[in-house]
Amino acid sequence: MLRRLLAWLDRPSMPLRVALLSTLLCLPALGAGLVMDDWYHRAVLTQDPGVAYVGAPWRGLFCFLPGPGLNGPLQELGILPWWADPDVRACFLRPLAVLSHQLDYALWPDAPALQHAHSLAWWSLAAALVAGVYRRVLPGLPLAAALAALLFALDDDHAMVVGWIAGRNGLLALVAGAATIHLHLAGRPLWALVATVLGLGVGEPFLGALAYVAAWEATAQGPRRARLLRLLPYGLLVGAWRLYYQEGGYGAAGSGLYVDPGREPLRFLWALAERGPWMAAGQALFLPVDLWIFLGRGAQVAVAGVAVGLLSGLGLLLAPLLRGSRPARFLLLGGLLALVPPAGAFPTARLMMWAGIGFFGLLALAAQQVGVLGGEPVPGLRRRVVAALVGGNLLLGLTALPGRMLLWPASASAFHAGALHAPADPALAGQTLVFVNGAELMVGYTGLIRSVAARTAAPGPSLPAPRRVTLLSSMAVGSTVERIDARTLAIQADGGFLGHTMDRMFRGEGATFQVGQVLTTPDLEVTVQALTPDGRPAAVHVRFAAPLEGGAYRFVAVVDGELVEWSPPPVGGSLRLEASLPRISLRPLGPTLR
Repeated sequence: MLRRLLAWLDRPSMPLRVALLSTLLCLPALGAGLVMDDWYHRAVLTQDPGVAYVGAPWRGLFCFLPGPGLNGPLQELGILPWWADPDVRACFLRPLAVLSHQLDYALWPDAPALQHAHSLAWWSLAAALVAGVYRRVLPGLPLAAALAALLFALDDDHAMVVGWIAGRNGLLALVAGAATIHLHLAGRPLWALVATVLGLGVGEPFLGALAYVAAWEATAQGPRRARLLRLLPYGLLVGAWRLYYQEGGYGAAGSGLYVDPGREPLRFLWALAERGPWMAAGQALFLPVDLWIFLGRGAQVAVAGVAVGLLSGLGLLLAPLLRGSRPARFLLLGGLLALVPPAGAFPTARLMMWAGIGFFGLLALAAQQVGVLGGEPVPGLRRRVVAALVGGNLLLGLTALPGRMLLWPASASAFHAGALHAPADPALAGQTLVFVNGAELMVGYTGLIRSVAARTAAPGPSLPAPRRVTLLSSMAVGSTVERIDARTLAIQADGGFLGHTMDRMFRGEGATFQVGQVLTTPDLEVTVQALTPDGRPAAVHVRFAAPLEGGAYRFVAVVDGELVEWSPPPVGGSLRLEASLPRISLRPLGPTLR
C-alpha cells in the first residue's frame, strides 16, 4: 500500500497531491463551529459591549489579558479569579492574522463553515509549500521527499490548528515560514526577507521557520563569517520586531503557563528543559502532548525523564543511518531548534508543526536508508523500528486526523461547560454565577459565550448570561467547603490552591501568599487562613458581599463530571467536593448560530 501511495505521489505535482489528500481528510473541520477563543474573536469583531475595553481588533483580537493597569474590566466581570495576579498579561502581536479574521466577518460573519473553509485553504497552501521544501532538501530522493511530505500533511497533531478558526495564525505562519525556508535555500535572500517580514506580522509561531534558516547555515560548508552574514538580516528583523513587541506591551507575564523569554530568560530555559522532552516525544514516540496540562508536576517530570531516555535510545539506534548526511544534520538541528519558541507556551499538539518538519524529514530519510522505500533492505532492529514509525504515523494520519477533526469540538466542550449547563432561567441575568469549583477558562467563557450567542444569533430562544462570574476553587483537586456564617464559606483545598498545572494560567509559580492576606473581587473578600510549605494558600475564608441565600448569587459545581446547581451548607455544616473533570459533550454548543 505504501509503495502504491508513493508511486501516486512520485510526480511533479507531488506537493499538490499531498495537499489535496490532507485537505480531504480535514473536511470534517467544516462542521466544527465556534470553539473557545472563536467566541472571544466573535465578540471583538462584532463589537460586543462586554469587550469594548480591548479597543481596536488589530491589537485586541489576540490580547486576552492586557496586563498592568489594564485588567480592570476582567476583574469587574469576575473572569480573573481571586488568586490571579492583577497584572497578568497574555497579549500577542498578530496583525496579519487579525486581517484574515476581519475578512471572515466582512464576507460571512454568520457562517462558521465558510470561516473553516478559509482556514482549510491556507492549510492546503501550507502543506504544498512544506512538500516543496522537502523536495529541495532531499534532491535525488523523490520517494523520501514524498514520504516526508505525506507524513507531515497527515500528522493528526495538526487537527487542532487546522480545525480551530482562532488557530489560523499557525497556518498563516506556516505558509510564510515555508516560503521563507524555500526562498533562503534557493538563494533568493531578498524575497526570503520579505517573507520574514510578513511572517513576523502573522505572529510568534513564525519563529519556528527561522530555526530552519539557522540550521541550514549551521550545516553549510564555507567560511563561518559568510554564513553569519547571511543570517544577520534575519537577526536584525527579529531584533526590531522584538523591540516593538516589548515596548508595545505584548508578551506574557504573571502566568504559570506562558513564559516570555525576553522578560524571564532563566525561567524560559527551565521551561524548555521541562517541556522540550514532552514536545519531542510527541513527534517521535506518539506521546499525546495535550495530556501535559492535565497532569501534576511530578507526573510531568517523570514522563519527561522517560521520554529523554527513549529519545536518546532512538537517536543512538538511527544515528549510523544518517551520519555524514547534510540533509539529516539540517533536519535534526532545525527540528530541535524549532522546539525552542513553543516552550514559552504550555505543551500542546497545535504547537508541534515546526518540529514536525524536521522529524518527518528525518524519518523519511531513514526509511530510504533501510530499504523501506525500495532497494536493498537493511536487516535488523533499525529497519523494524523505522518501518513501525512510518506505518504508525501513516495509520494515525489516515484515521486519527479526520477523527480528531470530528471530535475536536467535543474535546473542547469542558471549556464550554458553563455556557452549556449553567442555569437557564432569566433570573440569572441579575445574579453572579459562582463556580464553587471549576477551571479558569471554563468560568471565563461562560458569560462571554452566552452574551455573544444571544446578541448575534438569529431570533429565537437564548440562554441568559450571568451578571458576573466568579471562581472559588479548582475542580482538579478535592476540597472541603464549610459554612461559617450567613455570608462566609471556609474552603480547604487538598494539597492547597494553585497546586495543579491547569490552575496556573493567571498566576506564576514564583508568587507567594501570606497568612492574613486579603484578596478582593467585586463579589468576594478572600482571606488566606493557612499556607502550604511552598507558600500557596491551603485554606481560605470567602466572605461574600451579600447573604448567600439572598438571591444575589447562583452556585454551581462540577460533581461526578457534570456541572450542577449547588446549595451552600447550613451555618456550621460542611460539604465535600471531590476532584472531577467535566465529561465531554457531543451536543452542539448552544445557543449556536442557526
